[in-house]
Amino acid sequence: SGSNRDYMIGSFDCSGQQRWLKVIGGGDIDYISNIEKDAAGNIYVAGKIVNNSVNFPTHFDTDSILPYSVMPDQYKKTLFLLKYNNDGDLQWLTMPQPDDINFIESFSYTGSYGLQTDANGNSYWLCILPGGGTLANGAFQNPYPDSKLFILVYDSNGNYTNAIDIPITITGSFLELKFKRNHIAGDFYIAGDLDSGTLQVGNEIISTDNVAYLVAFDNSGNYLWSHTSNPNISSASTFIKAMTLDDTGNIYITGESLPN
Repeated sequence: SGSNRDYMIGSFDCSGQQRWLKVIGGGDIDYISNIEKDAAGNIYVAGKIVNNSVNFPTHFDTDSILPYSVMPDQYKKTLFLLKYNNDGDLQWLTMPQPDDINFIESFSYTGSYGLQTDANGNSYWLCILPGGGTLANGAFQNPYPDSKLFILVYDSNGNYTNAIDIPITITGSFLELKFKRNHIAGDFYIAGDLDSGTLQVGNEIISTDNVAYLVAFDNSGNYLWSHTSNPNISSASTFIKAMTLDDTGNIYITGESLPN
């Protein structure tokens, strides 16, 4: 493609033989944060794709190729969630934004920041959505005037079921978020770092410039607790690089701190 990057999703057996391969991309910078699987071995992928080139059409391998238009409010969806079975056959693809969304709203005020899928194939998708925007054929509307974090929930058949309001307000800029769900307790964990600005939960400022954070929410999005890196340590930037949970729900994070 003509973009800065496309994404490859491949499957190999334990002997290293390729089972199947998919390439996802468009005419600009595309983004997939992670892939997930359920107990049956189905694969779930969420991300953001940009459809802005007639010469390099947005494609989900050869399973689906999106049409292109020069009009600013035609075929400008960016968010996607899809499912492959264990053999790499596309089961479904959903792009929940409205058909007439314009490019600025779809690209600049929207983001896909992580996916978690449980054993039954229910998917929990962390997104930033534009103020007042609708999704899933009007089943969801952001009630806030500005872009806001939500967790979109889909069942194993790709049906939208509900959205969980995450009470985080971010001013300034951030690089990326790490997102995990405790599938036993149902709690959510969001970790990240601010390049500038503040991160606020409700009325409480959790993090400021160059301070990394870890915030927990229950299965309804209610704030539970938070931790931050030490703001008194002289550091130009602190970054969260990875986060994982063990079978008992303990959380492990790693990152780096750059000196001034």
